[in-house]
Amino acid sequence: PKKIWTISDILYREQQQQFTKPGWLKLNFGLSRSNHWVKFMLKNTCSSPLVFYLKTGSAIVDSLYLYKVRENVVDEAMINGEALPFKSREVQHRRLVFPLTLEPGKITTCYLLGIGNGQPLSLSATLLNEEVFHQQNLREHLRLGIVYGAIFLILLVNASFYVMTVEKIYLFFLLQTIFSWLSTVYFDGFIREYLIQESIYWSNEFAAIALCWAYIFALFFTIEFLNIRTLAPNLTKFYNALAAALLVVWIISFMHPTGFRLFVVLIILLTTAVVILMFASVLFIKTKGYRPFQSAFWTVISLIFFGSVYQLNMWGYLPDNELTRHSIHLAVFSQAVILTMGISIRFKYIKEDKEKVQQELLTTMNQYSQTLISSIENERQRLASELHDSLAQRLLVIRNRLLLNTKKKDTTEDQKAYLLSLADTTSEALNEVRAISQNLRPAILDTFGLSASIQTLIEKVIS
Repeated sequence: PKKIWTISDILYREQQQQFTKPGWLKLNFGLSRSNHWVKFMLKNTCSSPLVFYLKTGSAIVDSLYLYKVRENVVDEAMINGEALPFKSREVQHRRLVFPLTLEPGKITTCYLLGIGNGQPLSLSATLLNEEVFHQQNLREHLRLGIVYGAIFLILLVNASFYVMTVEKIYLFFLLQTIFSWLSTVYFDGFIREYLIQESIYWSNEFAAIALCWAYIFALFFTIEFLNIRTLAPNLTKFYNALAAALLVVWIISFMHPTGFRLFVVLIILLTTAVVILMFASVLFIKTKGYRPFQSAFWTVISLIFFGSVYQLNMWGYLPDNELTRHSIHLAVFSQAVILTMGISIRFKYIKEDKEKVQQELLTTMNQYSQTLISSIENERQRLASELHDSLAQRLLVIRNRLLLNTKKKDTTEDQKAYLLSLADTTSEALNEVRAISQNLRPAILDTFGLSASIQTLIEKVIS
């Protein structure tokens, strides 16, 4: 814990009981501030020298020192780790690799020192000959290429959805997946190998940028995907507060080295908070009858499982193996696949709801049209009745009175002619009123129906 022992101190003070055979867990020390020593011995029973590669399981150990000792004297010393620029490494590989040459017929004693600097420290390693080393490297690249290719296809699909719909949910999903993918690329060691080979500061800072913004956009995406603003507006405050906390942690990470060490601890705690909030949101939204519940539920479950495996490995509670090492890939890949399916299902539900609303609107419009037509017909019938029963009757009375006045004895011939002219005009007006009344509401329509009315109209037009 005091970090003061050197290889000379170890060789001088070493007693057999100070080095115990490690269990399956003890080579993964988690977030450690202590230095750790591992001693191992290799014997070459061949007649010629053998070249091996000591390949560590983790790519993010701060500093590793490997000492080859012969007859209690350091024969060779090598350094590797994140504290060393990629170009300065003896074996430029995305993992931390030491070359080892074993002399024939001799035992080579090695001491591996891991510097505990408040970051994850795992000293698990594999000894590979040159052929197997390159074969394994090709297999790993192939597996990762398949994963990266699948994630890239998912990004293309959702990018096309965003272009077609211009909805925020697809933009947030794109950004979340991109930053999550970049974080896996960092932990795979490709950022140091291909992008940032010389700057230790920006190599480490890349992880802070990728992780923080992946979680921030994951929160924004969850708000849109679960429709939290509408169904649970109070939860939105927790999402915004957590996003603000992630932003603060991201800013703290720029203050190396203390700020970055604090970031490593805080990001793990905030990851737990993000998962708990998402899980609580899914359970709460289910009570609101949210239909895309299944995809959201399994997304959170996969995130909880693989995220927990990765965090337990980071804390040193699980060994460094294929499952724990690739748990972040499985988390990102499963999340991307399930969420893509969930968005498609959500899009289907939105389409169904839209069609349902359109159908209801069409039904309402039809009902309104029928009501409007019925109202118009009733009004036409009322007007026709008013014209026939009121105005037509009054015109008839006027005409009859005019004709009666023409029969009086004291009426002159000029007066009779004038009265007859008025009577004819009144008769014409009466006929027009009756015609208007008939056109407004033909009596035959109520008596014999629509077919007979159309037939009568045709006959009138032809004649």
